Amino acid sequence: MSTTQTETTGQEPAQTPPKRKMESGPKKFFLVLASVLVLLILYGVFGSKSGDSIPSLKASMSFTGTQFVITNLDSKDWTGVKIEVNEEYALNVDLIEAGNVYTVGAGQFSKEDGTRFNPFTMKPRKLSIVAKEGMYFGEWK
Repeated sequence: MSTTQTETTGQEPAQTPPKRKMESGPKKFFLVLASVLVLLILYGVFGSKSGDSIPSLKASMSFTGTQFVITNLDSKDWTGVKIEVNEEYALNVDLIEAGNVYTVGAGQFSKEDGTRFNPFTMKPRKLSIVAKEGMYFGEWK
């Protein structure tokens, strides 16, 4: 008679779980197809949208102490323009023509509540321009 593990330790030998068969046929095909479709849909919704980047406007800007001087350095006009100072004070302009200089008094910029930008008590730090054709951002130090 031979001695087994059960006889010497009193424990049953470890059993390995039964092996599962790999699914095959139409069920596996449709599972893979559904997975690929879900991934494609997720990529379409959340994926890279490199075509959606906003073009940069070519501009120069300066502040005289009481006026903002903005030059459109692009070869195209800017339309539907919104200019913001310090991300709070805004001014909407219909058109800034290509190559032209647009000079505007600091007091023309206002918050939504009507508060005007006061160049004597406030310092411009940031200026942004958003138009249908693109956007520009600049800062003063």
